[in-house]
Amino acid sequence: MKKIFKYLLLTVMVFNTTAFAKDTKNELKSLEETIKVYKQLQINGELEKTIDYVYPPEFTITPKKTLLESYKMMKESGKVPTINSFTETIRTPLKSYEKGFYTVVAYTIEMTMDTMPPVKKENKEEYAKVQEMLNNPEKLKSYKSFMLQMLKMQMGKDAVINSKEGSMLVNIEKKSTMIAINENKSGWTFVEPAPQTIEALKKVLPKEIVENEKELFDVKVLTAEEQMAEMMKMMKAQKQ
Repeated sequence: MKKIFKYLLLTVMVFNTTAFAKDTKNELKSLEETIKVYKQLQINGELEKTIDYVYPPEFTITPKKTLLESYKMMKESGKVPTINSFTETIRTPLKSYEKGFYTVVAYTIEMTMDTMPPVKKENKEEYAKVQEMLNNPEKLKSYKSFMLQMLKMQMGKDAVINSKEGSMLVNIEKKSTMIAINENKSGWTFVEPAPQTIEALKKVLPKEIVENEKELFDVKVLTAEEQMAEMMKMMKAQKQ
């Protein structure tokens, strides 16, 4: 009787392990296909469509309407960065948690951004100021230096940012990490633990994921006062 019980127990264990391995394989394939679509949307500049791949609870931090409006403004101003390449590495094996599967995806984006102020000719006063700056080498140099510092602050200390000589175009290489989550078999969505939103994300992400990925969440976050101090430094450097 004991032998029969052990045999049945072993059979169940093998079956469960095999089923989990099959699920994991299917989930990985699904994730790879989702990332492929997500990447293409980024490369095509179809930012509004990437909304469908945002982890839904993140909208409690930044409402979907706000994101869509910001994407619309970028498009209207012609300031959507051109994505030159998007490469990623999916961490395997995938991890399971109470509501589904998740993993960490490290990626590198190389892009080109136009730093020319988005001022139209109709706005005569502002347009005149921009033209004056473009024709003044010192003012132009100061402006470009300020923009590079601003981008560095936004993109993170590990970003490589270079301006093109005699151009307002800037080349950026940004390495980052996002968490891919398939919750309740609803499909893969992504969330990037950026320093500005770390504390808020800890409240909306599954506790199990936050605890398992401590290295992503235990980072130094500048306070509002520290961010203001950094901004003042940049503005002071611009005037010098």
